[in-house]
Amino acid sequence: MSLRMLAHSEGSLRAQATMPCAHEQLERTMDRTWELVWSRAGTWCLLALASLAAGCADAPTTSRTQRERAAPRELATATIRDVPASRVELPPQVAEFQADSEKLQSALDESGRLAFVAFKNPTSERIVERRGMRSPVSRASTRAAVERLSANGVEVLQLFGGAALALVRVPRALFTAMRSDSLVDFIEPVPRLRSATQPIAMDAAMSLRVGAPTMNSGGSQVTPWNVSLVNAPSAWYQSTGSAARIMLLGTGVFPASDNPAIPGGNCAGYDNACNSNFLDGNFQLGILAARDNTVGVVGVAPGIPASNIFVWRMFDQWGYPDVALYYAGLNSAIEQSMPIVLVGFVHDSQCAGEATLVGALIANGSVIVAPVGDRAIADTLLYPAGFADVVAVAGVREDGSSASGSISGCGANRSQVGTFVPLAGPFYAYTTRYSGTYDDTRATYGYCSNVLAAAHMAGILALARTTFPTWSMAGIVNHVYLTASNGGSTTTSLGYGIPNGCSALQNPLTVVVSGPSQLKSGGT
Repeated sequence: MSLRMLAHSEGSLRAQATMPCAHEQLERTMDRTWELVWSRAGTWCLLALASLAAGCADAPTTSRTQRERAAPRELATATIRDVPASRVELPPQVAEFQADSEKLQSALDESGRLAFVAFKNPTSERIVERRGMRSPVSRASTRAAVERLSANGVEVLQLFGGAALALVRVPRALFTAMRSDSLVDFIEPVPRLRSATQPIAMDAAMSLRVGAPTMNSGGSQVTPWNVSLVNAPSAWYQSTGSAARIMLLGTGVFPASDNPAIPGGNCAGYDNACNSNFLDGNFQLGILAARDNTVGVVGVAPGIPASNIFVWRMFDQWGYPDVALYYAGLNSAIEQSMPIVLVGFVHDSQCAGEATLVGALIANGSVIVAPVGDRAIADTLLYPAGFADVVAVAGVREDGSSASGSISGCGANRSQVGTFVPLAGPFYAYTTRYSGTYDDTRATYGYCSNVLAAAHMAGILALARTTFPTWSMAGIVNHVYLTASNGGSTTTSLGYGIPNGCSALQNPLTVVVSGPSQLKSGGT
């Protein structure tokens, strides 16, 4: 089933950001952080933070032209589902807002009266009252909540029907009634997010290049060291991922003959999802599923059918993340019953809306694979990797040791570590670039990131999904953990270790006990 493309219209949410220095200068600044804020006019804005201030103090100010965003799906045709019970890791401020109406009112004023609202059945307790557990929400309750809010003057801008969640604009006069409504679980003013990773645009990458792409000669194909490190080649006799389905949620991809030719109907989110101007998505796709042919490299799961790979782009052409599109991508994964979702986005805010979508997606039987941060901040949770049920992936070097220390060629990037990290994968890689070429991401661009590490884990899950089609994704993830390099034990930097593609496809030994079912003292 194809992803449904979100329509564009004059009623779309738009962004118009004022940039502190020239576009080219911004694009080439790798060590920067972006902050997402909502302007007084109620439109998404992204502003560069202090890392650019010193170099741009005297630079002329330039304004970005307005761009269309993917519009909310028409509410009348939005898919509304029964949402199962789930775990939702709410941030502390949600409980504070529930207890302090003045604090919530003030936060809503700061957000331009824009908020994410979660719905519930009228007789159910709220998530805060159930200590992070969400009761099932019927589609009838979601529909009734939307109709009630709309009838009372609350503007429902976007509905995430797979998680009983909506983006709304709340008139000040309706705040009290909405907060106490029996169909409303929580209200979260639209949060501020700081992206902890910055995509590499193709034109900016040229100025960052410290080496050159490698062209295959003699019609030979390379099996990269990073694919061998997760022992994928030893698994290919058993599985190449031919029955796996996966969504890449991030920068989008672009065509390359060594990568799967993804159908246009599988490309959604921001414009040009499968003709992106960023390298990151292709790096991930090459690691995941570069084809077993005579050129370039081969990926971890080279047999995933192109028709089973879905791409959802949440970054615009300037590298700005669109949170509404991010949430829409998670919601689409729920609608598509996507077994594996590979997220190429890291930020530092625990958000109730994101937690609700993540909880609903996992309760729907999916698994989310996400990178931890690239700045080696121990035990500091970044998201979505920081959610307990997300497979958070850290980075390792070529020798299998942690990439948490300084690495030649990686600049300031080094892998985050912490007790919340369950697995690790290569922090840099040989992977697809253009037709007939491949990149050593570290040697060519100085690009080292756990975005790449996470793609290796997603590939192993694709192999295992094909081998164990009747297993739950949670069961497959647990099996990959227990068969990783640390043999079932964990460390702070590597968790269970590096996944082992071959071991992950071996069926656990089943012990059958025959004879008496009960032993009695003194019996014969």
